[in-house]
Amino acid sequence: MTRLSRLFFVVLSLAVTAMWSQAPATDAMLKPGTTIRIELQKKLDTTKSKVGDKLVAKVLQDIKDHKTMLLPKNSLLLGQVTLVIPAEGKQHAQLGVLFDQATTKKGAVLLHLRAAIVKVKSDSTNWNEKMTMPAEMGGSGIPKAMSPTNDAAYPNLDRSSNGTPIEYAVMETANGTGADLGGVMNSMGGNFDLDDGTHLQVRVLH
Repeated sequence: MTRLSRLFFVVLSLAVTAMWSQAPATDAMLKPGTTIRIELQKKLDTTKSKVGDKLVAKVLQDIKDHKTMLLPKNSLLLGQVTLVIPAEGKQHAQLGVLFDQATTKKGAVLLHLRAAIVKVKSDSTNWNEKMTMPAEMGGSGIPKAMSPTNDAAYPNLDRSSNGTPIEYAVMETANGTGADLGGVMNSMGGNFDLDDGTHLQVRVLH
């Protein structure tokens, strides 16, 4: 093998190694508790969304395990609406969402997961701050809605696109005996929506 051939072989080997290190692993799994920043591609609305509606969100960051790419930036999270309860009278609005698959833009499956919305980004959101863990629903139960009161009673809660305070609950582990709700967002009392383009944070569940 000539010197030029050896040099070409080394360069090619390095290029292939780099390519594989950036490609998602075919058997990739995201650990429970992993958080992912996403951008919603379809509006959610407690007055218009229906159970079973399909959802798409764009991933805004690379998710790696050391040097192994698990979920590349600009890939997609796919999911569905699992619960819709519009606000009516004393009934508070609730909206359930479960993301269960990640794909490339062309539709190739990267991995399967269970993930729920746990944060809506605002102008003051610091993604590096330690996040308060959402309430655990347990089993397939629906979390208790927030008590109706005035808006000022919830100064630290996230806000929906229409300004309604919301909180979160998750079904950390689906027990297989009922609908897998994933996570549920609860309003202070009024209906709420999340516009397409809204930046969110989801957390991987068991």
